[in-house]
Amino acid sequence: MATNRIKERLLKMYHLATDGVDGEKETAQRMLEANLAKYGLTMDDLIESNGNEEKKTYWFTAKDKYQRMLLGQIYCVFVCKTKQYSTYTRKDRKYDVGLEMTKVEATELNMIYDFYLNLWKKELEKQKEVLLHAFINKHNIALQSANIEEMTDEEIRMARRAARMMDDLEDASFKKQLGSGQKELN
Repeated sequence: MATNRIKERLLKMYHLATDGVDGEKETAQRMLEANLAKYGLTMDDLIESNGNEEKKTYWFTAKDKYQRMLLGQIYCVFVCKTKQYSTYTRKDRKYDVGLEMTKVEATELNMIYDFYLNLWKKELEKQKEVLLHAFINKHNIALQSANIEEMTDEEIRMARRAARMMDDLEDASFKKQLGSGQKELN
């Protein structure tokens, strides 16, 4: 069990991680995570030890509906533990989403959201590449078929993912606009 002195020190790290500037903030966040693990504590333990902390609106950036959905899901699972919650928006900053919570909860949510948002962006980029391969193959606009013996393992995996994705794409064909009896304009 952690002593009050340890929890006080962790709360100072937490406040520095939320209120610090640039590198100071990141260093404090890493130290906080390391010390929480070292003492076998969670952010919930800090919340319980500082349970009288009042809730207020904290602002997070979510640039599209998918990021807002991700933020909402993480908020429900890690903070409010329910499916219903209220958000706030700002007229002058359309990407900001406000959520009610304590400062400790906001710090934890920020760390979790950053982690999953970066993972989401990475996966999205990967899927865009697979989608493009599927689209090109589905609509027969590839220059040439690849020889499987010449493909790397990663290229084979990509081709398999693209093949599975092709079934979900719309069937459409480009129809020539110029007939054989018409002249092409230069």
